[in-house]
Amino acid sequence: MSNNVYNLKKIPSMPERILSALAYLTFGTIGLVLMIVSVISKTSLKPFVRFNSYQAILIGFLFFFIQTTYLLIDSIFQLLGLIPFIGRFIYSFFQAVIYYLMGFPVCLGFSILATIVIATIVYLTILALMGKLPYIPYISNAIKGIIK
Repeated sequence: MSNNVYNLKKIPSMPERILSALAYLTFGTIGLVLMIVSVISKTSLKPFVRFNSYQAILIGFLFFFIQTTYLLIDSIFQLLGLIPFIGRFIYSFFQAVIYYLMGFPVCLGFSILATIVIATIVYLTILALMGKLPYIPYISNAIKGIIK
């Protein structure tokens, strides 16, 4: 996706870039505040900030959903762990898989999932600060469809 998606003929200003980067660093909280303020003040956000805000909010919801799903599945497997014989095996297997994904240090002491999250946020933040529209498959396409 290039900058002409929204017919941006010039590079976004530094405040726009900073607001977009902050939206990613706060998992969409700043973007949500910006959207609420723009609705209350009856002004529209610049396309660059609007795209990045929507994308940051969607990514924030996605990470929240992943974390909530993990907690729900963990609760279910703890209940299954109460079943004699097989339940303990199922719960132990689940704990091993989750430890590998969420607890086993892989890169600089971070787990696989944490490394992916940090790398994604760093990528999005750097591109937003550079004044480019960051592209994430499926998510960016969905945001593009929402905004148009």
